[in-house]
Amino acid sequence: MSRIRMFFVVAFVVGAVILYQILSAEIMNKLKEFATLKAMGYSGFYLNKSVLQQATLLALLGFVPAALMATVMYRTGQA
Repeated sequence: MSRIRMFFVVAFVVGAVILYQILSAEIMNKLKEFATLKAMGYSGFYLNKSVLQQATLLALLGFVPAALMATVMYRTGQA
């Protein structure tokens, strides 16, 4: 495996772990709100969809700045 592939694999794993930790903490903080929604009659599908939307948003908001910073750092290193 080339160095660049190994770098991307490690970066992906680190990003996934960080995303998991952030999302896990957010869900634990909102557990009472989720329980209230469930008691009001919202389906489990709705709650799962809400969590998946939050995970997607966090991933995208983390990816864009990281990609920009990586590009700047790469170009700076090439000069």
